[in-house]
Amino acid sequence: ILRWRPHTWHQDLRQRWQSLTREGRDTLWLLGMLALVLAPHAERLPWWANLGAVGALAWRAKLAWTDAPLPKRWLLAVMLGALLAMTWLTYRTLIGREPGITLVVVLTTLKCLELRAKRDSLVCLYLGFFLILTQFFYSQGIGTAMLMLVAVWGLLTSLVMGQRPLGRPPIVDVGRDALRAMAWGLPL
Repeated sequence: ILRWRPHTWHQDLRQRWQSLTREGRDTLWLLGMLALVLAPHAERLPWWANLGAVGALAWRAKLAWTDAPLPKRWLLAVMLGALLAMTWLTYRTLIGREPGITLVVVLTTLKCLELRAKRDSLVCLYLGFFLILTQFFYSQGIGTAMLMLVAVWGLLTSLVMGQRPLGRPPIVDVGRDALRAMAWGLPL
């Protein structure tokens, strides 16, 4: 007799998340936070920059999820050349606010495709913090500030995860520590 069982895709997803390596889990968290940081910039970026950023983040997420090898350096060099050329063709310069932010966005996402060591993740984190600041060039409203506060918390959580070399600290505990560090820094 066949019994009907509700679809349990969320249980499968949770099991897969728990079976990820620590590096894969931390990488996916960092990519999610970078996506949150980059989302407000999407309306101001050219279509090709948005497509490239989403593609690079999705590709890196798939690599982290499946624990697959990273792309070859020559492929990244070709992508870099194409993105620099597209920036030049769009703005006719590489200097200035608009082309500069476009370059930082696409270079940050390309750097994610090189995440091999702790140093690489730190570079992505610092670029994420920088992109948070660039958001305030366009909007200084309370909504923007709240979203960027969440993004700062997420990036700080990623930073704290990277500073705990042993074991697999739960994200909830690490997030609590990052929130505590943010609270200590508020008066400054």
